Amino acid sequence: QVSVTTLSGRELASISAEFSWTRKEVCSQIPALEGPLSRAAMFLYRGALLSDDTTLQALGVEDGASLQVVIDGHAAELCVTASNDDTARVWRIESGECLLTR
Repeated sequence: QVSVTTLSGRELASISAEFSWTRKEVCSQIPALEGPLSRAAMFLYRGALLSDDTTLQALGVEDGASLQVVIDGHAAELCVTASNDDTARVWRIESGECLLTR
């Protein structure tokens, strides 16, 4: 089991990860990172970056570890925002159009 959290500590997912997984496999297990966000998602473990060429095992990730997810705004086509009233919105970065509100 590996936990995936935001930088603020909110858990996005708890996944049964294989230690041979790279960034792409981790992304594929997190519904919140589907589509364009999957290309922009980066994962950190103890300050080290999980890339498409690096495995969880190579970073020293163990059962029960926590990965932090960061979205590279330069690579993303969309931006997700959240507010204190539990409203989340998905925005198209180029146009500023709100695509989804939940």
